[in-house]
Amino acid sequence: MSRARSTSLGPGPAPRLLAEAALVLLATCAALVVAVGGMARLGDTGPAFAIAAPLGFGLIAAAVLVALPAHPHARFGMANILTTARAGLTALIGALAFEAERLGAGAPVLTWLATGTAAAALCLDGLDGYAARRRAEVSRFGARFDMEIDALLILLLCVLLHGSGKVGAWIYALGSMRYAFVLAQWQWPALADCRLPPSLRRKTVCVVQGWVLCVGLAPTVTAPLASAMAAAALALLAGSFARDTHYLLTADRP
Repeated sequence: MSRARSTSLGPGPAPRLLAEAALVLLATCAALVVAVGGMARLGDTGPAFAIAAPLGFGLIAAAVLVALPAHPHARFGMANILTTARAGLTALIGALAFEAERLGAGAPVLTWLATGTAAAALCLDGLDGYAARRRAEVSRFGARFDMEIDALLILLLCVLLHGSGKVGAWIYALGSMRYAFVLAQWQWPALADCRLPPSLRRKTVCVVQGWVLCVGLAPTVTAPLASAMAAAALALLAGSFARDTHYLLTADRP
């Protein structure tokens, strides 16, 4: 999943890069609109869902275009195309928050659609990093894009799981932990003074929490089981963040 390497900020993206990125974002938005129509018909969703999905993706697309000058390559790249596809699926998950109270036994079709959408997004996770390494498209821009979509997807899955009634509000501790860590870096600059080394443990915890939330959404999973799995994932994530925080606070600095 990591694709970080040093880059330099230019005055703006090259015209070809900007055109490719815009085309990918527009194509993804078009596919998203089609998916929204299909899900609305199958899941009998309300108008808020139909509006929120493209609007949410539009905000993501705007952020991508604003950050595009940091992209060091001449092409947008397959890795970022895959991450953009995950962003579209994440926008669908976010829009389903307006239908969260219907998720569960009361609306099995919609719940399976939500579970399948989350599973598709999680399956694509990791492929973008692999594509970046395989195709020499590694960049800090791509790594940040990947990481932000990961964090947003986890938070939105927590919203759905809580809205379904299977898990209590404590689940937001899992979904907001990464954002709390970013805020802590503003309060304690030592947390941002050095970079964390690559970690298989960190990647594994990230994968586990996503799939725990996805499986917990499934209509066949009971509330007690979903809560138990989510609590275990929260404990793993808290331990991982605690270990990383200790490393950052005690690491030798030049």
